Amino acid sequence: MPFLTVLEGKNRGERFPLTERVVIGRDDRAEVKLDDAAISRRHARVYRSGDRYFVVDLRSSNGTQLNGETVQSHPLRVGDLIRVGESLLRFELDEAGSGSTSAGATRPARPLVQPRADSALSPRPETLTVTTPTPSRDPDKEVVEERGELLQFSPYKSSRKPSILGEDLVQRGPVFVVAAVVILAGVLAGLAWGIYKLTLLMMGAQ
Repeated sequence: MPFLTVLEGKNRGERFPLTERVVIGRDDRAEVKLDDAAISRRHARVYRSGDRYFVVDLRSSNGTQLNGETVQSHPLRVGDLIRVGESLLRFELDEAGSGSTSAGATRPARPLVQPRADSALSPRPETLTVTTPTPSRDPDKEVVEERGELLQFSPYKSSRKPSILGEDLVQRGPVFVVAAVVILAGVLAGLAWGIYKLTLLMMGAQ
């Protein structure tokens, strides 16, 4: 069972067992009540979370020190020294069958829960192999080389075939142009001949 032993101050030699949550201070309702004018009525709190204990300063006037350093909240290890005002307390733990620990004894600080050494029988984590898939070829897109030219077929290319009239216009376009020029020339020539004949008639009439 964990407890706090007072090493310095008017309560020197007293031991206070720790429950899930205790308050250190001058208040009569404090579980760890100390006769110390330098501490607040509710100075600090020691509480349990899981398998560990923590010390938290309750906005005291003179602060809370852990192993000589001012802290706001910090986990506790066996043997840690907590100073509040003029009082010095040590966090200790009774081990099963060993009895209580003397207030003046010095114990090395160690965590409440010792980390277990890796066992040779413990299973090793499996190695996860991630294989990146090779992108497959798109059958809709093929690149071929024909007559030295690189042709690319796109799946979005229209499959509509041009009409027969369109093919004729494309193939016979020059013929139509020549024919149109000849017809236009004939029309202009006929018009010019008519104007000439009309002029002759007007001159003869005079």
